[in-house]
Amino acid sequence: MDNNKRFEQTPFTRRQLMQGLAVASGAAGFAALSTPAVAAEPPLKPVWVNHYTYIAPDLAKTSEWYQEVFGMQLGHKEAKLHHLWYGDTGGDTLMIVRQADAGEVSPRIVRYAFTLDNYNEKAVLAALKQRNIAAKVEDKTIWFNDLDGTEIGVTGTGSCHNSVSLGTSEPR
Repeated sequence: MDNNKRFEQTPFTRRQLMQGLAVASGAAGFAALSTPAVAAEPPLKPVWVNHYTYIAPDLAKTSEWYQEVFGMQLGHKEAKLHHLWYGDTGGDTLMIVRQADAGEVSPRIVRYAFTLDNYNEKAVLAALKQRNIAAKVEDKTIWFNDLDGTEIGVTGTGSCHNSVSLGTSEPR
């Protein structure tokens, strides 16, 4: 006998039906109360990733590969660090390729920074503090760690562009 026919043949009283509906209604109400509300707008709204740091097992090979395959431009070069640039919808994005140290896990991405829509340093710091996230401000960028320990930066437009971030170290 299929489930529909068995259900139709199961005798139950009007009282049992009403009790069942009351229990189901109460459970649904409890679930609604215990489920955290979803914010309409996130406190930090990124418009693009402006840079990230990639740890490479072989800096020269990795840098050449990204230049050849993606047409990325070499903007700055040191013995253990290359700045590779590519244009995207939001603006220029910087890929910092760093040579892995002996015994260091690679390849991997260790940090990245977002450019935020309507960046306001005080508002961002307040939003992070409200969530008990420790942050520091360096060169117009707010740095903090995500729940897994990855370093994240947030900044406003114009803070990380090809013409200004060609220094000798990772932008912070």
